[in-house]
Amino acid sequence: MKSSDEFQLTQEDKSRYEKGIAGIYLNDIPMVLKETPQKIEKLVSYPSLIDYQIILVTDITKLVSNLSDFPELNFSLKKQIVFAINIYFERT
Repeated sequence: MKSSDEFQLTQEDKSRYEKGIAGIYLNDIPMVLKETPQKIEKLVSYPSLIDYQIILVTDITKLVSNLSDFPELNFSLKKQIVFAINIYFERT
């Protein structure tokens, strides 16, 4: 892949994501840990799941595991993980 073909975030995207991350609070984390496994189960129940979707589900599962298995993660990283999970499920 040429560098010109690579995905690039615009400054507008970055600003929107930073604002979204800033809106994540510690009390959001238990809700995400509770609801995400059910959302993942629903996704994997679709018979026509394609390869990249399987990879994304695997990645989201790893992110959820990181939140629950590593409570010592710094708050900034936790907020980024919760934001990423939320964005993924907004798009599905």
